[in-house]
Amino acid sequence: MIVTNPHHPSQNIFRQCLEEGLILRGGHRGNPAYGENTEVSFNMALEQGADYLETDIQLVRSKFGGYVPILFHDDNGARVLRDSEGKPVDKPLTAMFWEEIQDYTVVNPSSLEVTQQRVLSLCEYLRIFGERTLHYLELKLKGDATHSEKQTLVDNTISVLNAHNLYSRIMLVSYDHETTQMAASFAEAHNIPMGRNFNIWDEVSEILTQDPSTRQISTLCPDFENTNANQVRSAIENGFYVIPYTPNSKVEFETILDWQKNGVSQVNGITTNRLDVLNEVLKVREKF
Repeated sequence: MIVTNPHHPSQNIFRQCLEEGLILRGGHRGNPAYGENTEVSFNMALEQGADYLETDIQLVRSKFGGYVPILFHDDNGARVLRDSEGKPVDKPLTAMFWEEIQDYTVVNPSSLEVTQQRVLSLCEYLRIFGERTLHYLELKLKGDATHSEKQTLVDNTISVLNAHNLYSRIMLVSYDHETTQMAASFAEAHNIPMGRNFNIWDEVSEILTQDPSTRQISTLCPDFENTNANQVRSAIENGFYVIPYTPNSKVEFETILDWQKNGVSQVNGITTNRLDVLNEVLKVREKF
């Protein structure tokens, strides 16, 4: 672990670590082999040396009114949730209440092994892991989300973050441009770095050419499979941090590290499902 002690509240530890020239290791949904986005998966990622935990924030309704931000990737429960009989919970999140979701268990989608772990709320997650590491929090929305739905997600997430006062340990990320704009004033007020996830580099062409003094985004988080050395070089030359997702094999990790040989400054972090393999490659390359 890189992070051991909190810094002055005005300093964001995540940003400082990005500036230190090391490659941060990120646990993608924790370690999903143990049930993605669960307490055990996050603990296993930290045991494997994760410098930050990546997770997804979505909203579900509460039977008592309002919304609860939870850690969940899909917009339907079928892939990872199982009911008391072990059957897939084939319901959209919008049709479920938080109190109902707590009765379901999470399955490892690769092995279909039920983990006996359950979905965490953002509040629970921050209470357990808040001071232990850094947090890459993705504001997750379905593709056809309305302006109102985006604002509701941002507002409810901010409410939980305010309650836990962990501004110095987080980065907020989204695929959606409008959502990042909604969160920008909060992030700026608390010196929180903002990241943009994307699948292809054309999606961020305008961001790359923005005046640095007016940028809301400091970190670009591209799909590794659609990324090459020239694109990373351009981003770094324009003053961005770069954290690709989700390479998982030795060959893929070595490809990223080889970019540096081609005149590209190294990436600032790697978000992966296979921290064990990443550690082996970094050790050989003496990168941590």
